[in-house]
Amino acid sequence: MINTRKLVVAELIKFDENSEYSNLSLNSMIDLHKLSNLDAGFVTMLFYGVIERKITLDYYISKLSSKPIDKLSKLVLNTIRVALYQIVYMDKVPDSAAVNEAVKIIKKSKEQYASGFVNAILRSYLREKPLLPNENTTYGLSVKYSCPEWYIKELSQYIGKNETINFLEDSLNSPPIYIRCNTDLISEEDLIKSLSNEGIKAEK
Repeated sequence: MINTRKLVVAELIKFDENSEYSNLSLNSMIDLHKLSNLDAGFVTMLFYGVIERKITLDYYISKLSSKPIDKLSKLVLNTIRVALYQIVYMDKVPDSAAVNEAVKIIKKSKEQYASGFVNAILRSYLREKPLLPNENTTYGLSVKYSCPEWYIKELSQYIGKNETINFLEDSLNSPPIYIRCNTDLISEEDLIKSLSNEGIKAEK
């Protein structure tokens, strides 16, 4: 049985090593392992979710780890990120599953000695749930919205603090999905009806 979380960790390590990483690599991995639609969706959500929330995740890790983040191996760091993302942002994943799978990944690697460390970090988060820093500071906004401080400062200068916060809030929402109707095959009205029959709300 394929360990989808392990696949995500491997892809995140590639991303860390190559700033020109393409989504084509992720898609190739999905095709290579012949992942089901369910597993492909889970892998994609985890991969992009960790990247999107990396600043916030690393803040939590820095609060809980006795070692500086830059001293952690890429395998250990990304395994913790993947597990923490599930715990913090994915309600449908049991916390115990996120922790156990992370420990399992490390135990089956060349860095099995770090399995206790990974377990301790994740258990500490579940016990302590560290508070985020003050939102009235640029640093606090950076951590909350997982956005670089320099970008927040520049944006605030152009559009003001309140509009910047609104922008940051919107940036973490799921974008709307657009589809193009091939009117040679079906009319827009019939397509909307067909989607509605599948429980999907759509509008022109």
